[in-house]
Amino acid sequence: MACGLAIILRSSFQLYKSPDDWRFTGDIFDILAMYKAARGLTFDGIASTIEYAIPEIQTEDLEEYEAKLKEKPTLSLLAASQFQRVLFKLARGFYENDMTLAVPALVCIEKTYKHMVQLTLIKQSSEDPDADLESVPDKEVWYKVALALYEVCCSPDHEVSKQGFEACQRHFVGIFMEEVPDEKWIGVLKAMTTNQPPISSPLSRINTFSLLGQMMVRLFPIMSVREKNWKDLTEITKNAIIISDENMQNSYRGEPLFNYTVKIVANIYTQMASPNFGGEKRYCAWASDTFKKALEKNGAVKNKTKGKEKSSGDKNSATSKGSDGQ
Repeated sequence: MACGLAIILRSSFQLYKSPDDWRFTGDIFDILAMYKAARGLTFDGIASTIEYAIPEIQTEDLEEYEAKLKEKPTLSLLAASQFQRVLFKLARGFYENDMTLAVPALVCIEKTYKHMVQLTLIKQSSEDPDADLESVPDKEVWYKVALALYEVCCSPDHEVSKQGFEACQRHFVGIFMEEVPDEKWIGVLKAMTTNQPPISSPLSRINTFSLLGQMMVRLFPIMSVREKNWKDLTEITKNAIIISDENMQNSYRGEPLFNYTVKIVANIYTQMASPNFGGEKRYCAWASDTFKKALEKNGAVKNKTKGKEKSSGDKNSATSKGSDGQ
């Protein structure tokens, strides 16, 4: 059944006209993906349709993209959103904890999201040519994609995690960050502080903690100026400290997890303590001091000797390059 539907979808998707057609398609593929034997065929049907129907063009020019859309049938916003329903679950390992299609799903998620942004901006521009177009025209779709990409970053598999890390960076940094409402950013940061790879996957832990550190440095200047955010930012800061403690207390000096955690925490507290950091000064000073104390507690600052030392009988440390994720 999955094979037949995949073939029908790829060859006849342009005949699907009503919202009910696409909702039914999404429902069927969601059900089929629950079965291991059908999961790969289900993804192949979605992926091949995306590859055919979404233009292979790297451009921010709406007129150029719109012209490309006229060359052959393409996916509507509803069609793309129905595909994403299944892709999000594949990226999270929702189906029987199966993460084997997480990276291919991630690629399709990014491609459909970019397509949806372009379609939305084209529509807005046609309705009001003088309108100021945003880099994030649909905040809810952006948020759902953000959470799905982060789930891939949390994979215990280092290579899978790395792909998720890089996708998150593209998704988070390649926008005007103030266009995203505070509650969405808080949701993303809370997901980062409550969902981490197991401590037995140190390189994946480096990726997620590096991403968290980057986002805190970028977002606190924007968000701490609004007092209504302080309670949530305080919770996020305290949870980030817990993660840093776990990383340092479960690794040895000289190993990547310990070294990169120290580097990330030091960068956070140094940035937040800078007079040029921005944000609410007293709040950021408190956050900076909190991170500095985490390093002191774990013996990771100069003149401190406390901490877990590696003896000659311990295992060799892992080797990997890069300080901004692995």
